[in-house]
Amino acid sequence: MILSMKQGQQQKQKLTQEQSFFLDILKFNKEELMDYLEKEYQENPLIDFDRRVFNKEGVSFEEDLSDIENNAVKESLQDHLLQQTGFLSKRVPENIAEFLIYSLDRNGYLREESINEVIKFFPEYTEEQVEDFIRYMQQMEPTGVFARNLQECMVLQLQESESKYKTKCIQIVKNHIQLLADNKLPEISRLENSTLEQITECVKIIRCLNPKPGAEYAADALYMECEVEILKENESLTVKMLNNYEALQLRPEYYMTTDEAMTEFVKPYLKRIRLLVDTLNARERTLFSIVSNITEHQSNFFLKDGRLEPFTLKEVAEELGMHESTISRAISNKSVCFKNREIPLKYFFISKTVNGDSKDCVEERIKTLIASEDKQHPLSDQKLSELMKKEGIVVARRTIAKYREQMGILPAAKRKVY
Repeated sequence: MILSMKQGQQQKQKLTQEQSFFLDILKFNKEELMDYLEKEYQENPLIDFDRRVFNKEGVSFEEDLSDIENNAVKESLQDHLLQQTGFLSKRVPENIAEFLIYSLDRNGYLREESINEVIKFFPEYTEEQVEDFIRYMQQMEPTGVFARNLQECMVLQLQESESKYKTKCIQIVKNHIQLLADNKLPEISRLENSTLEQITECVKIIRCLNPKPGAEYAADALYMECEVEILKENESLTVKMLNNYEALQLRPEYYMTTDEAMTEFVKPYLKRIRLLVDTLNARERTLFSIVSNITEHQSNFFLKDGRLEPFTLKEVAEELGMHESTISRAISNKSVCFKNREIPLKYFFISKTVNGDSKDCVEERIKTLIASEDKQHPLSDQKLSELMKKEGIVVARRTIAKYREQMGILPAAKRKVY
C-alpha cells in the first residue's frame, strides 16, 4: 500500500463573532430566547428583564397581580399533552400528533374543521385515518380533550366511569342533550323507559363532568409560544410581531454615571448590550421578512382556505437574499398564530417534483389514477410514473412507491381483483 500526502489550499469563510451570535439567537424558539435573556439579566448589571411582560403586548398593574396570584398555573395544555405522546407509539405519526395538539382551543376542544386542515397539510392520509388518529389521542389526559363538541367530551369522560349507570348516562348525553339542558327529566324518563329516580341519579353523575377539560391549564399558552401572528382583514393579510421588547430595559444608574471608575467598569457590559440589541432587531426583521414571504406564496391558504402551494426554503432564501441555512434556522421550532391556532412554520414549505409540481399534486394524481384503474390489471408504480410523465408530471418510480406507501395504498400485486 502506498501512502501519499498532498498539500492544497482551501478557502473557508470564517464567521465573525457577530454573525455567529446572530445565528445562535436566530435558532432559539421563544422559550429558549426568554431563557437566554434571563441569563443575560443575571450576568449583566446594566439590564432588567421581565419574562411576563415579554409575553404580552401590554401589561396593566392588575394583570401583573393576576399573574402573581396564578403563578402555580405554569404548564400549558399543549406542553401537558406533548409529554404524553410517547404512549401513542406508532399509532399516530409524530407530526400529526403535534399538529392536532396545537389545533385545540383553550378548553381542549378540537375544531370541526381540524380534520380538513390535517388533510391539507398531510394529504398522504385519508379522512378515515385522521379520524382513527383522533380516537387514539382522545385517550390522553385530561379525559375529554380532542372532543369535537360538548356531547363527545362528556361521553369520553363517562366511558371511564365505574358507575352502574354508566351506559344509561351515555345514552342520555347522546340522545337527549337538549332535554337535559332544559332539565326535562320526566320526559327523558319516559323516552328511556326508566324510573325518574334512575334518571335523577344519572343527571347527578353527568353534572359532575368537566365540560372544559383544558381550561385548568395556562390560558395564554398560545401567545406564549408564538412570536408572530397573521391577521386576515377582508382580502388582505397583516403580519404582527408578538414579542414585547419593552421587557428588556437599561438601568440608567449604571450607564449614565459620571464616576470614571464606574464608567470603565460598565464598558464591556455596554458592548454586550449593543450587540444583543442589534442582534434582536436583526432577528425580528428576519422573522418578519420570512413570514411575510410565506403569506405572499401561501395566500390561497390564508385567504381562501385553499391548499398549500409548492414552496421551498431555497425560494425564500433567493427572494430575501439570504442563505438557505439561515432560513432553516429561522423557522426551526417556531410557529405562527392564525385564526386562534398555532401552526409550525415548517408546515408551509411543500416539496416539489422535478418539474415543479407539489407533493400534494402528485399524491392526488396517484389516487385518481389508481381509483380509475382496471382492478383486474392494476397499474404498477412504473406504469403510474409513465402515465404521469405523459401528463407533464415527472416523478421517479421510487418516488411513486414512497408516496403510495405513505398514503396506505397497496402495491399493484395486492390490489389485483381476480
